[in-house]
Amino acid sequence: MSSAPDIYLGLMSGTSVDAIDAVAINFSATSMPHEQRVIGHQVLSIPERIKSRVIALSSMAEDSLSENLELDYILGHLFADCAEKLIEQANLKRSDIIAIGSHGQTIRHKPPISNSEQPNLSYSQQIADPNILAERTGVKVVADFRRRDIAAGGQAAPLVPTFHAHWFGEFEQRKVAVNLGGFANISVLESDRCTGGFDSGPANVLMDYWCQKNTGSPIDTNGDWAATGKADPKLLDKLLSAPYFELAAPKSTGRELFNADWLESQLSPEISPADVQATLLELTAKSLCDAIKSAAPVCGEIILCGGGVHNEALVARITELAQAEVKDCKNYGLKPDQVEAAAFAWLAKKRLENEPGNSPAVTGAKGYRILGAVYSD
Repeated sequence: MSSAPDIYLGLMSGTSVDAIDAVAINFSATSMPHEQRVIGHQVLSIPERIKSRVIALSSMAEDSLSENLELDYILGHLFADCAEKLIEQANLKRSDIIAIGSHGQTIRHKPPISNSEQPNLSYSQQIADPNILAERTGVKVVADFRRRDIAAGGQAAPLVPTFHAHWFGEFEQRKVAVNLGGFANISVLESDRCTGGFDSGPANVLMDYWCQKNTGSPIDTNGDWAATGKADPKLLDKLLSAPYFELAAPKSTGRELFNADWLESQLSPEISPADVQATLLELTAKSLCDAIKSAAPVCGEIILCGGGVHNEALVARITELAQAEVKDCKNYGLKPDQVEAAAFAWLAKKRLENEPGNSPAVTGAKGYRILGAVYSD
C-alpha cells in the first residue's frame, strides 16, 4: 500500500542573484528512484534592475532601511510568482502541499569569528517576505532558517550539508558533496551522516562580476573566455593569501569579503582581462580542492552541484586537481540547479516534524537546533 504524498516546495535564490529556483519533491516516494521523487522545477529570472539593487545592498554600497524593506517586499512577490508558476506547471493542488521552504535572498552574512574566545557581533539576514508568499499561495511557509543557528553560536552556513547526507549519503564510502554557487561549500559525508563542511571560498561570484564588466555577459558560458587566458601565478598566490583561506573550520563567507572592490584591489594593469578570468577560475578550483584534501584526505567520490557545474572549464580543472572520482549530481536524480531549493524543501519538512536541521560539526553551533519560523497559510 503506497503512502500518502509528502509534498514540499523549496525556494532558493543564491549569492549570484540571477534567478529564483523552485523545486517540488514528494518525500514519501522513498521506494522510487531519486529522479522520480522530483515533481517539478521552475526558474524565474530576477530582473536586472532588482539584481543590481540586491547586490549593492549585499555589498554595503547601499545601507538604507527603506531599500531593505522595499526589496523584501519586491522579492516576496517574485518568490510567490515562482512558487505559483511551479504549482501550475506541476499541476499540483495547493491542498496537497505540506509547506514551502523559502530560503529567501541573503543580503548580509556576518558569522561569528571562528575559535574566538570573546563573544562577537554576528548575524545573517535573508529577505523575500514569507508573509507575502503564504498569503498569495495559501500554503504554509517555513523561512528564516539561519538565525537560530547564529543564536546558538554557529555560522548558520552552510546549511545544505544535512540534506546532502540525506540525498547522497551511502554506507559504502566517504563522499564529498560540493555546491558551486556564488560561493563554494563542501559537505563531508560518512554513510548517511554529515561529519564536516564549510565554505571553501568564491565559486562563480568573482568570475561573473569580471565577465560582466569586461564582456557584457553575466556569465562566462562553459568557461570559454577563461580558456582563452592563462592563470597568472603571482596573482593567484596573492588571491590565495587572503586570511580566510587559512581559517580553521567552522567558517563561512560571502560578498562582505569576496566582492568587486576586494578583487579590484588585488589587480595590476599588466594582466590581461582574459588572464584575470583564468586566474579566478583557478582560484575557485584550487581553493576548493585544497579544502577537500584538508577535510577529507581519503575520499571515494566528489559530487558536484550548483550553477558552476555548467562551467565546463571549471569542472575540468576540478577534475584534474581532485584526488577522487568527480560526478555530476544528476547521477543521483537532482539536476545541479535543483539541489539548494530541494534542500530547503527538506529543511521545511524537518521544521514541521520538530527535528533539527543544522549540523553542529559544520556550523559550530552549540548543538542541534530546529531551524525556521512558520508562517501559516
